[in-house]
Amino acid sequence: MKFSSYKIFIVLALLFQVVLFICLNTNLDALGDTYRHEERRTALMNWGNAHTPESKAEFDREVKLLDEHLQKRAYIMASVFLIIDGIGIFCFWNYGVKSSKSGLGV
Repeated sequence: MKFSSYKIFIVLALLFQVVLFICLNTNLDALGDTYRHEERRTALMNWGNAHTPESKAEFDREVKLLDEHLQKRAYIMASVFLIIDGIGIFCFWNYGVKSSKSGLGV
C-alpha cells in the first residue's frame, strides 16, 4: 500500500490537533482561570469568612459558570478543528497530486 506525502501530512496534522486539543482543554488549575476570576475569588472569600448556605451557593454558582465557560470553549475549539480538518482533507484528497491512469499508453 503506497502512501503519498499529502496523506501522511494530513494524518500527522490530525494527530497534532488531537494533542493540541487535549493540552489546551486540560486545565489542572481550573479555578485559576481568568474568566470571572474576581467574582469567584470574592465568593470564595465570602464562603471562607461566613460558612452560610448562601455563601456556599454563591461559590457553587461561580464554579458552575466557570465549568459552563470551559465547556463552551472546548466545543468551539473542537468545531474549529473539525472545520479546518474538513477543508484540509477535502483540498488534499481532491486537489492533491494524482496518478494518471489513462490507459492510453502515453
